[in-house]
Amino acid sequence: MNNQPCILNGYYLHYKGMPYQLVDLTKDSDTMEDMVTYKALYITEDFGKHMRWSKLKNEFFKDIMLEGKLTPRFTYVSKAVEELKEAMKKVNSKTQLVL
Repeated sequence: MNNQPCILNGYYLHYKGMPYQLVDLTKDSDTMEDMVTYKALYITEDFGKHMRWSKLKNEFFKDIMLEGKLTPRFTYVSKAVEELKEAMKKVNSKTQLVL
């Protein structure tokens, strides 16, 4: 797990360039492991607008191997929408931001 901040309502970029908002911290009811709930800030044909996802917190903040180097699965950007838009431009994200 990397040392990124866990910021409620903060904006994060997935390593593939898709924008998300971390909306809640929860516990798995069976294992009591820490979980995060995060919201997609885009529309997909399969899931529609603002699909919410849950993932183990340590998996959300886990580094993954990408092109031979460790990369954060999700990278914290900001709590400001304008900074999220700028970060998306920097990674050439083709995803349309939907707030």
